[in-house]
Amino acid sequence: MATQPFSWSDYLTLASELSNRTEEYCLRTAISRTYYYIYHLARQRIVDNQFPIVRGANSHQQIWEKFENDPDPRCQKLYLTAKKIQDKRKQADYDIPYPKIEGEFPAVIEMAQRFAQELHQLDHRLPANRGVRV
Repeated sequence: MATQPFSWSDYLTLASELSNRTEEYCLRTAISRTYYYIYHLARQRIVDNQFPIVRGANSHQQIWEKFENDPDPRCQKLYLTAKKIQDKRKQADYDIPYPKIEGEFPAVIEMAQRFAQELHQLDHRLPANRGVRV
């Protein structure tokens, strides 16, 4: 049986499937996988734009700072969306209890889909690594 190559978008597919279940662990995992979907999209953009990612350091912080600190307001908007999703992921991964978790997922997946669309529409050189000549 041949399998298709892994894609980070599979996380979003899994998250959607899990969000249809009622168990809290499924809803928590759905939120967490949604965050990691956008994280890996952003990470690939950072790598493509030749930013160094320091091993052993907080890669999440390194990646999101590139978007936050870019002067282009579209990058900053992506950062704000990512931060909201990241906050939901942290809540899903660490907080007990998580009040009203069953109502969270529709907004989280909508934000993630918007993030992916806006990142795709963003000039591929952004966020810009000012130290690299293109």
